[in-house]
Amino acid sequence: MRRLSIAIDCDGCLRNFTASALVVVKEVTGRSYSPADVTAFNFTKALDLTDSETHDVMTTISGRRGFVTSMPSYPEARQGVRRLRELGDVFCVTTPWETPWGTNPWWRSESEAWLALHFGIDCVYHADDKTEYEADVFVDDRDKNVRAWLTAWPGRTAVHWRTLHNRSEAVPAGALLTSSWDELVEIARKVARGHAGLACLETLDDIAFAKLQAQVAEGRTVIKAECGACGQALHVSDDGKPLSVSDDGVYVIHNCGAMP
Repeated sequence: MRRLSIAIDCDGCLRNFTASALVVVKEVTGRSYSPADVTAFNFTKALDLTDSETHDVMTTISGRRGFVTSMPSYPEARQGVRRLRELGDVFCVTTPWETPWGTNPWWRSESEAWLALHFGIDCVYHADDKTEYEADVFVDDRDKNVRAWLTAWPGRTAVHWRTLHNRSEAVPAGALLTSSWDELVEIARKVARGHAGLACLETLDDIAFAKLQAQVAEGRTVIKAECGACGQALHVSDDGKPLSVSDDGVYVIHNCGAMP
């Protein structure tokens, strides 16, 4: 297998920004919320904060030294990154804290220190536009970042990392979707072997999968799709399983040699 270059976002993938943001929200409003309450990237809107509360929360984060270093890492993320390192070089492309309510002057330096301490990642890029950073595998929790990166690097592998705060976002065309480190490592392993395809979207339940299997057994073409890497026309009987589903339809994981 060839060695990969793997770009991964920080907040939402490795670092739990929501947990630390909710601490500030409680300080400002006196109200407690859980991460499940944050159903969108705009966490103040998701929590239905007033304009005054939003201002106070955002300015507090902008002016707080040590806010970044206080953030916890996600469970299994450290082990996941260690496993990815067995397949290639892992670097981070993260968006700095720059808002209408202010810029946190310690954000970049604290992010670099945090990533080095928790993950041993010493290659960190801070950018709103992530398209200039080439990689074999790109992982991000924002659909707009995944979509833009795929446009800039067609034929590469981009993964939309599913979280509580982005479940309302559609999976960008050609991207893969997962919230599992096991699945992400398997995606990277397939890319390293020169295989790619459509994969890792929300799996069909057992009843739906059994129904599709029965239709295939009857010789009917059930699902049609196109590989985002090689363009090959697919239907479910090509591989049988695993199947996966998104807003655009059901897809079949298959192997091809189109990845560079």
